Amino acid sequence: MATRNYFVLSIVWFSLIFSVIHVSSQPLAVDCGSKGGKDEDGRTWEPDTKYLLPSNNSVQLQAGYQDPSLLSTVPYMNARIFTSPATYQFPIKMKERYLVRFHFYPSAYPNFNISNSYFSVVAGGVTMMNNFSAAITCQALTQAYLVKEYSLAPMDTKVLNITFTPSVVLFEALCARPALNPSLPKEQVSLADWALHCQKKGVLEDIIDPHLKGKIDPECLKKFADTAEKCLSDHGLERPHMGDVLWNLEFALQLQETADGSKGGGSSSTDDQGSVRSTDSSVRSQRQGLHVGNLSLGSEHEVSEEVNNESAIFSQLVNPKGR
Repeated sequence: MATRNYFVLSIVWFSLIFSVIHVSSQPLAVDCGSKGGKDEDGRTWEPDTKYLLPSNNSVQLQAGYQDPSLLSTVPYMNARIFTSPATYQFPIKMKERYLVRFHFYPSAYPNFNISNSYFSVVAGGVTMMNNFSAAITCQALTQAYLVKEYSLAPMDTKVLNITFTPSVVLFEALCARPALNPSLPKEQVSLADWALHCQKKGVLEDIIDPHLKGKIDPECLKKFADTAEKCLSDHGLERPHMGDVLWNLEFALQLQETADGSKGGGSSSTDDQGSVRSTDSSVRSQRQGLHVGNLSLGSEHEVSEEVNNESAIFSQLVNPKGR
């Protein structure tokens, strides 16, 4: 019988525990954000620094509260909070199937509001979770922690990379700062919290990248910000598909290009209006293909639905107020 290999990854917000059973069936466990220790079952957990690729994008914290349902402080009470994409690299055996198990305990941490914490996880090139919120999921299930389990197909590699990415990329691009910055005042530590606060107050332009101030068209900024805000919705059904996000960003770009053309007094000469529409449509399709090919966002079904909705998108571009 083939030896079964397991990866056990536990996430305490952005905390990771890794375990693999080798041929000897002796587990190797890595507790993120701690110096290691033993859990209730006597399993020994090692620090995660051996497997975390070098970076300066994380802080180590301890949870402020242990739920009674947790029988052990290890591995749940410590966490590594990532402020930008981070990757763990684990040695594996080629042609072996691995079981990846994620354990989530979204507790309270100093200066961090986990209610707006969304992230994506990619293991071995496979997207495990996309724009996922452990806090909201646990709240919906009325339990303190949860476990998500995945099976990885055999791979032709001796290394498995597992990457965690905070899901506030749009606001990061707009404001030119990381998702989390512990050095800022408490209310500004979380970019998601601070950006949403400024968005509701109507002062988002005050915190955007200084290089964009005075240059970005108000309609473009509004469309971009509205899209980013929807991506951070507390309810999964209200968060847009990646295809919708891409189209909305294309629309925002069109608004900016239109504004820039008006300021510069630019014009275009064509034989007929239809040829302009055809060319613009082709350009948008090419851009969509580049987005999908390079970022691998959304399923093929979702992408095809968006591409087939060309007429609806064009009507949106014609009407600067959007849909």
